[in-house]
Amino acid sequence: MISRIVEVLDSETRMFFLVTIFEDIDSEYCKKMNISPGFKVVNRIAGRYVDGFAGYRFWPNTYDEDIESQSRKIDVDGTATTFGMLLSEINDVRLIPDTVDVEAVRYYWIRTDASFFIGNDLLETIEEHGAENLRKCLYRFMKPTHLCLIDILNNKVVFDTGSARKLEEIIPKYLWVPVKEATEDEISNVDLCPFKYQLIKPDNNSN
Repeated sequence: MISRIVEVLDSETRMFFLVTIFEDIDSEYCKKMNISPGFKVVNRIAGRYVDGFAGYRFWPNTYDEDIESQSRKIDVDGTATTFGMLLSEINDVRLIPDTVDVEAVRYYWIRTDASFFIGNDLLETIEEHGAENLRKCLYRFMKPTHLCLIDILNNKVVFDTGSARKLEEIIPKYLWVPVKEATEDEISNVDLCPFKYQLIKPDNNSN
């Protein structure tokens, strides 16, 4: 692949773009990512702020080829968060292996972070029921924020614990729990809490 930094000028405008183009030599990786050689990734960099779009052609007013339809804000999940933590400790990207198992990083972090309510009990629950059969969710009852795990095979809560910490401290840690997030349908089939509660969605901190 080829990467270039391009300075783009317009009337009273100066922008910098990092452009990456995949080549025929990248065919093996392209196949794994379901793209073809010629695919372009464009990141506009303005200080620490970066946005981007990707595709083969970028024609305005053309269905599925205009920039708006070929860009999106990154979905910040546990995998991306863990990979970001790893990148924070590495200055030379050549040191990163071709394959990174972030689940191992998450499990190490959970076992060593005794200051939060995620610990060995949660890991034992995941191992007992199997991560593929579990879903996680956050809800607030009274003041504490609760993390619970739902077994979708029998629609039961199998783990529930609370914390009075600030929500902005809880959500990043919650995202690292190596279990998929419960959908609204999955939650509706479960007696989550016998009292009135507020469901918390990490993307907007509300129900």
